[in-house]
Amino acid sequence: MKLQQLFLRNSLIYLIASIAVGVIPFIFIPILTNILEPQELGKIGLLELCIAFSFPVISLGLHGALNVEFFNLKKEDFSSYVFSASILPIFMGGISIVALWSAFYFLEIEFALPLNWLVLILIIAINQFFYQTWLVITQCEKRPIAYGLMQFFMVLLNFGLSLVFITEFNLDADGRLYGLLVAYLIVGILSVIFLLRGGYLTLNLNLNYLLGALKYGVPLIPHLIGGMSIVYLDRYFIAEQLGAEKLGIYIVAVQMAFSLILIQNALNQAIIPFVFEKLGLRTIEADKIVSKLFFGYILFMGVTTILLCLSSQYIYEYFIDYKYQASQELVKYLAFSMFILSCSKIPINIILFEKKTYLLSFAAIISISCGWVVFDYFISKEGLRGAVIASMILSLVTLVIVSIFSFRIRKIKWI
Repeated sequence: MKLQQLFLRNSLIYLIASIAVGVIPFIFIPILTNILEPQELGKIGLLELCIAFSFPVISLGLHGALNVEFFNLKKEDFSSYVFSASILPIFMGGISIVALWSAFYFLEIEFALPLNWLVLILIIAINQFFYQTWLVITQCEKRPIAYGLMQFFMVLLNFGLSLVFITEFNLDADGRLYGLLVAYLIVGILSVIFLLRGGYLTLNLNLNYLLGALKYGVPLIPHLIGGMSIVYLDRYFIAEQLGAEKLGIYIVAVQMAFSLILIQNALNQAIIPFVFEKLGLRTIEADKIVSKLFFGYILFMGVTTILLCLSSQYIYEYFIDYKYQASQELVKYLAFSMFILSCSKIPINIILFEKKTYLLSFAAIISISCGWVVFDYFISKEGLRGAVIASMILSLVTLVIVSIFSFRIRKIKWI
């Protein structure tokens, strides 16, 4: 099958899977807005914030290394690489508990989050690592159907179980946590079984592979945390300055705009294997193919962003409870912010291929520093509207920085 045909087929499958996966959270939003008060929804937002920042610390950015080494190592060597790398998140779970305990003590005082969430979030993060490992390998094998089915199964479990715990057992925010926990335990165990059956998890520890994975992955931690900061740091400042009730209102708009990230991930998953293969050729013709893929990606994301902005008012009118209507005006700003952020995936992919991950760390440090300032300032001055303005500024800063770094290490012929 020709490259163009294979790319279009895989892109279509990833897109269909992403839409199917994205529909479930969309259905979940109006249900939650009708059964939960804004303060409880705000606590759920803080829970997702804690999980989002725990995962990069636990995973050490190792999935980027797996994505690259899949194409560089023989299968038996890659299997040893996977096993060697998989030891690290379990080890990090023990180390992280002290740091996270301190963070949770602060969160309990500031936001009334219970400390007994700590261990459960660590278990979620470790299982998430194995789930993501299986997804990365499946993506590298160019098996989009298996990838999509696993994602759909995970999202169905995630939100289905959360809904049961919230509605049937009246657990509110705790119900969301228990839904996430059980879902990730199931897919984490399944992922380990699939990796063993596929010959990708041989019990063969190689210290060189372990150190190599650390060398590649550790510099990515600031980058991963920086990426999470762009998406989640606003929640921290809203909760601190405006309270959990305002955060609950804000979360509804975020979930609407976050559908763009789901689509962006689907397209990026389809593009990465082809981009890495073509970048490895280091020819003008291969670079032209890469540039066409990227331009198509930007065009599609732009059109999708416009469609979301146009349709959001009807979604709010017919599906979202009146308590959350104030968040409608925020959607278009957040959608534009997500579009800018999705464009940054292009230079980031180039930097990852060239294994210059330390540059992403520098970019992340700058972005986090900038984010801390702009979110604090604009939210204190403009409230929720200030949060979306700060989000757009931070996304743009990130795009500019990674684009400069990418151009310095690899000059792609874009036309």
